[in-house]
Amino acid sequence: DSGNIYAIDRYANQIKKNTLIKKTISPQPPEVRLKKLMTKPGGNVDNEELLNTIRQLNRTTDPETIKNLINTFPKVLYFTQDYRLEEVLILTLASIGEPAIPFLIKALENPNREVRLSVIRVLILNNNQTVIIPLMNCLKKSSKNDGTNWTGYIIRVLLKIDNIPIKSLLEILKDDDKRVQSIGITVLRTSKYKEVISPLIIEMKKNPRFRSKFADALGAIGDKKAIPYLIEILKSE
Repeated sequence: DSGNIYAIDRYANQIKKNTLIKKTISPQPPEVRLKKLMTKPGGNVDNEELLNTIRQLNRTTDPETIKNLINTFPKVLYFTQDYRLEEVLILTLASIGEPAIPFLIKALENPNREVRLSVIRVLILNNNQTVIIPLMNCLKKSSKNDGTNWTGYIIRVLLKIDNIPIKSLLEILKDDDKRVQSIGITVLRTSKYKEVISPLIIEMKKNPRFRSKFADALGAIGDKKAIPYLIEILKSE
């Protein structure tokens, strides 16, 4: 009868509606979506779609996808005008962890200052010794007018690294760039990394031209063991 026909039609429409809903909530894989979103010009991107796509990639190990995530920074920084996207992108790359490190190190050479700063913010959330020298090189290539963000962020990266190699710390302290030296001294002052005291004293004796730098570093650590050597330096000045 007409009642049954109406019920069947209503049921058929509900099936169609459910199918459409399923299609909406079951899109293409996030790797594919990210690639497509990246090809859209300028700000012609749905921020919510990009946000959800990035979130779903926090466990990817695919090299191309990791590169695409890093290459998303300029679009996020300059076109979307949505601060959430940068934060989620940073957290996603940090969650990927070790597989993302080589690509993040490469991105420290990006000509765009803001992209490099975002990459450094990702590295703050990691604990990886291989980033130390690339970070110093990145700092040296940056303009001295770039402000305090550079040194502040880099210090935070170094303080997150467990057991920074003493060799790396000595290289930082011997660097001719005063900003790099300052970072090394600040890290020692903050971490009280006493394991470096003996190597510093040995280096002071071997390299007289670095004595004042190493004296600053010893003073920053604040250990009584260093006092006789600091007095000796003062006497010889």
